[in-house]
Amino acid sequence: MPRWRDHNQAIGTADALPDLTNRTMPTEQPKYWFRAKRYGWGWGWGLPLRWQGWVVFAVYFALLAGVVVWFRFDHQPVMFVTAVAVLSLVLLGVCWVKGEPPRWRWGGD
Repeated sequence: MPRWRDHNQAIGTADALPDLTNRTMPTEQPKYWFRAKRYGWGWGWGLPLRWQGWVVFAVYFALLAGVVVWFRFDHQPVMFVTAVAVLSLVLLGVCWVKGEPPRWRWGGD
């Protein structure tokens, strides 16, 4: 039998392929931006775990400072409270998506 025929047959058969059915790919740990609180539910006021969390905090506090300057509480209290609530809800949403999953913690977790 010619050599090229043996080679083509070996490539074309299932026996020539490695068996990958029992192998698992290494799972990469999720890279959370915010750490969960040690006690209670949610995320603590600790330091962010990644640089993206720092950027989120910096943008939040910069926008919050802008709200304090732009919508002064003594002149526009409804707009002030609304703007602070919207910014805080956006921060909460980012923490929900990019932080550790929230659950009740008793300190030993």
